[in-house]
Amino acid sequence: MVIARDVMDLNGRVLLTAGVKTTPKHLKIFKIWGIAEISIEGQPGAQGRSAEVKETGSKRLDEIKDQLKTAFLYNDLDHPFIKELFGICIERQLNNPLEK
Repeated sequence: MVIARDVMDLNGRVLLTAGVKTTPKHLKIFKIWGIAEISIEGQPGAQGRSAEVKETGSKRLDEIKDQLKTAFLYNDLDHPFIKELFGICIERQLNNPLEK
């Protein structure tokens, strides 16, 4: 497996850069550092949620963002963790069959 995006710890330090082929040792280190998932080349979402969401560009996307901005009102949307969480929430809303 080849890493699609840099793997970073909770403090933003790069543990492994994109383009590197993973080994069992890498996976063990990721577990130690608390990394639950990584982006692998050739897998859906490998370019990141933000790229995936930007391509959608629909009215529904704008509605979802407006709703979530209210929920995230007191959060810094530029913070890496909050930005990722916001992207996950958008992705879930877009893929929720009950909302379509």
